[in-house]
Amino acid sequence: MSWQSQKKPTTALCKPARPVPGELVGAVVYLAAPMVLYGSPLYDRAEKLLEQHARLVISARDAYRDSEHWRQTWPSILAQSQAVVVVLDESAVIGAGVAREIVDAAAEDRAVLFLTHDGRFLRLLDVGIHFTSASRRNFAVVEPRPGRPR
Repeated sequence: MSWQSQKKPTTALCKPARPVPGELVGAVVYLAAPMVLYGSPLYDRAEKLLEQHARLVISARDAYRDSEHWRQTWPSILAQSQAVVVVLDESAVIGAGVAREIVDAAAEDRAVLFLTHDGRFLRLLDVGIHFTSASRRNFAVVEPRPGRPR
């Protein structure tokens, strides 16, 4: 078998189901996600997609050494960011840290969007966040609001 017939499968960049929202184009975007997604292809695709449209992407997985470092650094990262995008897998579960980032960003009038596992962008007003308090890692579930864009 020649090297030509041993082509590696390519993984196409996940195209969003809708265009990238205008508030992300040319912006400084903080990319948040539950820590379990940091090493996932889903996070990689989200980062690559945003890098094509944003001026700068600040990746949560690269920004912090540990929780204490996050507590110390997060306020300055938020101050630099114009938008926050939260990556969601099929479960749409977020931890307490991501919930805090969402609340802080909204309180500072930053755009907050969610990028779903199937490539849809949802704005904060288009979702409900249901707090489970099961644990710090399984703190809340993000769900589209009935009657809102899906």
